[in-house]
Amino acid sequence: MLKKILSFLIPQTISKNHSPFNGDIFVRRFLGRMYIEVEGLMQSGRIIESLYINGFKKFEISNKKAVKRVLILGVGGGTVVQLISKKFPQANITGIDIDPVIVEVGKEYFNLGTVKNLQLIIGDVLDDSINLGKNFDLVIVDLFKGYKIPKDLGKEKILRKIRSTLAKDGLVIFNRLYFQTYKIEADLFLDNVQQIFQDVKVYRNYFNLLIRAR
Repeated sequence: MLKKILSFLIPQTISKNHSPFNGDIFVRRFLGRMYIEVEGLMQSGRIIESLYINGFKKFEISNKKAVKRVLILGVGGGTVVQLISKKFPQANITGIDIDPVIVEVGKEYFNLGTVKNLQLIIGDVLDDSINLGKNFDLVIVDLFKGYKIPKDLGKEKILRKIRSTLAKDGLVIFNRLYFQTYKIEADLFLDNVQQIFQDVKVYRNYFNLLIRAR
């Protein structure tokens, strides 16, 4: 009880796990809500949820009947999975993440294991050997290792591989950091996306850039 009260004043550490991929993974509580932090960056929780809610509004993604199959690349603690499950309860969700430790943290603290119609796969989405699947109405690409995003994500063959997973009218949303030097990286990535996808839109907030492409 004391920790819950203190969490409204300063962040409280609930657990610490170590992963060979992400390093130290902290679960913290602040203002009564829990979130995951890796290398000082919040990777799940209210801020991430708000980013995608506003992005969906900006991109006018609201037709529940049209979203039946969803692919999430970079599950983390499962904030985006939970949001998709609530917004599109009829959708079948496939989530892929390279780090089994952070997925287990999501199950233990963020109810990731209770999401219906969810298939979780542990694997590297950038590996040529992994099959991402086909005919998804919505693909979310949220690949972070702390502040770092894999450089290979911007390569033509990877972007084409992601594009090949889309259904006829499907779309993909990429999440990028967008502050200080990360703006340059995000703008270069946006240029690469525009070379592969015909219809590209963006949503910016203070710290992130969402790129919607189809």
